[in-house]
Amino acid sequence: MNIKKQYEEKKLRKKKKTELDVRIRRNIYNFILKHPGHHYRDICKILNLSKTNTSYHLLYLIKNGLITDCLDQGYTRYYPQKLDEKKTSNLANILSKEIPNESEGEVKVYLNVLIPSRKDKEIINLLKQPTPQMIVRFLIIHPDSSQKLISKSLNKHQTTISYHINNLIKRDIIEAKPIGKSFSYKIKDEPYILKLFTKYFSIQEKINQDGDPVGMYNYPMMDGLFNRIGEIFTLPFCAGFNPWTSDKKR
Repeated sequence: MNIKKQYEEKKLRKKKKTELDVRIRRNIYNFILKHPGHHYRDICKILNLSKTNTSYHLLYLIKNGLITDCLDQGYTRYYPQKLDEKKTSNLANILSKEIPNESEGEVKVYLNVLIPSRKDKEIINLLKQPTPQMIVRFLIIHPDSSQKLISKSLNKHQTTISYHINNLIKRDIIEAKPIGKSFSYKIKDEPYILKLFTKYFSIQEKINQDGDPVGMYNYPMMDGLFNRIGEIFTLPFCAGFNPWTSDKKR
C-alpha cells in the first residue's frame, strides 16, 4: 500500500463526527426538541444522566448552535435553535435513521415546526411550572370558573391560586370577568394556548440510559385537555413522535 493511500485512509478514519453522532447527545437534543423549556435538573432526571455528562453535552449543543439557553426565575431552560436549511437537512438525515417509521422529510418538518418563537418561550417558561399549568389546563376544560372553584378542584390554597392567576393575567394568558363581587376566569386566546399544548406538552416518555422507552409520565386532566383540543381544531401531535431508539453500537 502506497503512502498516499495510507494517508487518505487515516484521514477518513479521523473524519470529524457530526454534532449528533454521540448517542447521549442525540437523546438530549431529541428531548429538548420535543419538550422545550425543561431545565437542567429535569433533563438529568428524565434522561437518567449524570450532571457532569449532561452539562458537557448541553454546552456542546449550545456552542454548535443546536440549542439555546434561557434564564427564567433562577432556572436555566433549554430550547432548540432555529437552523439554516443545510443544517436542518443534515440533522433530518441523521435523526430519520434513529426514529422508527419516520422519513427524512417528516423529520425535517419536525425540525421546522417545533422551534418555539420568542412569545412561545415566554409562555412555555410559565407553563412549565406545575401550578400555572394546572390552572390553565383546568380553565381549558372548565372555562368561566371562579377562583374558589379552581382552588377546590386543584386542592390548592386560594392564596396560591390567586398569586398564579395574577401572573397568568399579566402574561395575557387568562382574563377575568366580573360576576357580582367576584370574578370568573377563562383562557384569553384559547386556540393559541391549545397549539402550544399540542406542540410542546404531550405526555413524556420515561426512558433508560440507552434511550429505550420504559413507561410514561401521567398528567392529570390530559384526556380532557386533548378532548377539548379535538373539539376546536385538528393538529398533528408533533411533540408525540418517538425519537428514542436503542443504540447499542455507541
